[in-house]
Amino acid sequence: MTETTQTEKLAVLLFTDIVGSVDIQRRLVTDRYTALLKKHDELFGVALISVNESRILQDTGEGI
Repeated sequence: MTETTQTEKLAVLLFTDIVGSVDIQRRLVTDRYTALLKKHDELFGVALISVNESRILQDTGEGI
């Protein structure tokens, strides 16, 4: 009889929606909005670091 190793994995799908993002981008100008979106992504990245062996599989606009 062969011995099998079980591996547990957890997948989390996070979709964030910045309410009024189109209007915010229009009012702030694209460069400022891009900087805010970058900060949004950095905050998620900081939270992700605390989870062992975690990684971002896809980053699309406001969603990660």
